[in-house]
Amino acid sequence: MRLILAEDPNETPLAERDLQEYLERHRDRFEQPAELTFSHIFLSASTRGDHLERDAEAVLAQLRSQARSSEAAAELSDPFPLGLQLRAYSENRIVSRFGKPFAKQVFDLEPGVWSGPIASPYGLHLVWVHEKSAPRVPQLAAVRQQVVQAVMAERSAAQLARGLARLRGLYEIRVEGRDDPSSPGPALAARSGK
Repeated sequence: MRLILAEDPNETPLAERDLQEYLERHRDRFEQPAELTFSHIFLSASTRGDHLERDAEAVLAQLRSQARSSEAAAELSDPFPLGLQLRAYSENRIVSRFGKPFAKQVFDLEPGVWSGPIASPYGLHLVWVHEKSAPRVPQLAAVRQQVVQAVMAERSAAQLARGLARLRGLYEIRVEGRDDPSSPGPALAARSGK
């Protein structure tokens, strides 16, 4: 019954304008998070042991004094399984790979300068932020299918609500014993043995 009520045979097809307006009204549902593109030099805690912090400071000083690009500096890094150049990483993606404290610190860095050291569960990292993008609402073309589904779901829910209201208006709903004063009601009927 609900499926029948949710369908509207007279429903107008979705226009481009309808989709764009929906996207604008519900920006928060489609917003893409801020992202970073960054490179890092990794210094392994397991490889460097007690020299980890000292090595990190020495490598950072070398990077800054020689003004090395992130590509040229890669030779100073210990091997890192996720790679040394990470493109378009959201904060959640960074958290999942490096931990929350690392993600918070990296998002606070200024682009275009070697920074650090920043700790992760793996060791220390010297970071060069290439690009930082703000949160943004994508173009309709990029999220068209999700917007169409959301609009259709919203229309179906509204049609269902109208259909149920129409049905409620066609019938009088009465509860025996509560709505009829002449009826003994459930409690009295039980006492009289009926």
